[in-house]
Amino acid sequence: MWNSKTRRSAILLALALTATTLGGCNKTPPAKDLSKATVTASAPTSQTPPAAPPPAATDEAPKKALQPPQVRDILEQLAAKKTVWVIAQAKHTTGNAETKKNLTAFLADPANKDAKTMVIRTLDISLPENAAFLKALKIDPASKQCTTLVLAPPKKILSEPILGAASLKAIQAAAKPCDSCGPGG
Repeated sequence: MWNSKTRRSAILLALALTATTLGGCNKTPPAKDLSKATVTASAPTSQTPPAAPPPAATDEAPKKALQPPQVRDILEQLAAKKTVWVIAQAKHTTGNAETKKNLTAFLADPANKDAKTMVIRTLDISLPENAAFLKALKIDPASKQCTTLVLAPPKKILSEPILGAASLKAIQAAAKPCDSCGPGG
């Protein structure tokens, strides 16, 4: 604890330091400024408290932050137990519009009992940040045609890739493996 003698010493030390920082002992601050000054000091301790351990880092958080947005979206849908129809395309690929139209029609069909657990996502093959994911899916980023395939949770490829414009018949054939795995893969 601080006694009055220790407190006076701390105040005098603070005054001396204040005078030194103002350019020497000849220049002292006005008394009204000193009356508002507060002195904080801590007594030395022989023991240093142990440092808190760093928060536990998960492997998923850094990986997720580094993933490109389109890849992250696809993986989040898979984590949500959705079957993902991936259309790997670019502005220069053929079949983009027809594939999207036929997939949308397939998912809107009332006969498709698993449509509520399926989503469509596009993956731009011209973006360099998607290259590693395209390689994992065995999709050629230099392709002149769009490529469509089905992914199921956790991260399984369910169909052979459909190259070019995917017809409704080709989409229905690719969806056959989805029937055997039930909702969400």
